[in-house]
Formats: sequence, C-alpha cells, structure tokens
Amino acid sequence: LKEAFAAALTRTDVVVQPRQNNTWGALSLDHVYEFMGGMDLAVRRVTGKDPEAYFSDYRNRNNYRVQDSKEAIAVEARTKLFNKAYIQEQLKGGANATDGLAEMARNAYGWNVMKPKAIDKQLWDEMYDVYVKDKYQLGIHEQMGKTNPAALQEMTATMMETARKGYWKASPEQLREIARVHTELVSKYGPSGSSFE
Repeated sequence: LKEAFAAALTRTDVVVQPRQNNTWGALSLDHVYEFMGGMDLAVRRVTGKDPEAYFSDYRNRNNYRVQDSKEAIAVEARTKLFNKAYIQEQLKGGANATDGLAEMARNAYGWNVMKPKAIDKQLWDEMYDVYVKDKYQLGIHEQMGKTNPAALQEMTATMMETARKGYWKASPEQLREIARVHTELVSKYGPSGSSFE
C-alpha cells in the first residue's frame, strides 16, 4: 500500500484544495495545512520536487477562480490577523474570539513546516509588530491579559518556536522583546500550557 501511494505521488505536480464557503480560510483552520500541506510534503518527500499548491475557489458561483496558496495565506493574514478593525472586534469578543487569533498564528507555523515557500518572513515580522509591539496601539497585552492571556502566550511561543526552527530569521531585538513579553505573561498569569512552551 505504501509503495502504491508513493508511485501515485510520483506524477503529482499540483495539489488543489477546494474552497466553497467563507467559514474557513488558509490560516483559520488547521485541517487546511494538515491535509493540503501534508500532501504537498508527501510529494516533496517522494519526488524531491515542490508541487504547486492552489485553492480552487468556488465561493462565488458566478466567478470561480484558482488562488495560489501563498496568495490565499497573505489575503487572510491581511484581512484578519493584521486587520486593525478585525482585531478590535476579536478583542471585544473575549476568550473564544482571541483564541482564533492564536490559532491563525499556530496555523502559519504549520504552513511553514509543510510548505515553507508559502509563508514570507514579512508575515512573522508583521505578527511581531501587531501583537508584540502593539503597532495599532490597541492595548493588546492588557486586553488579552484580561480576557485570554493564554492566546497571547500561544502567539509569542509560536513566534519563538518559528525562529528557533529557522523558519523566521528574527532579529536579536525581536527575539528579546518576544521573550520579554512572553515571560511577563507567564509571570503574571501563569503558564498557558502551550505546545511550544
């Protein structure tokens, strides 16, 4: 069975994920990088070549289109993870809403592992600016500290692990600041039990 699967993958040049609704995106659901990214990784392991990865977007039945995985990730990052208005609403939504932000950070890490070329360094730099440096001056640390410190701990732990594994070339200053924020959160609220702590 293993040999038959490997043989089938030798002729794979493209991995396609259908998308039919707006309830999930490339970053908001872990199954996307697990399945689509997992297939991509399997092809790379068997053939040594990095297949193309596309979303077949059927959300608008009058305008079907194909979207590159890198573009799909970037669009969702811009419209949710780095969108000031979206973040403000998530902060109002409490623990469940801010868990969604942490999940997108974890899923970006998952994409880095499964298909490294789908994630740019700029994504991690922007995550650092928005959530560690509080670029939009939303009081992110205080707001998330009140409602869900575990979510911000998860994000800072994910950033540190991404840098540790070499997927993100963070500067020494960025690493110091992430570690400082993470340590303060753990000291003030206790450890969150993140998979990266």
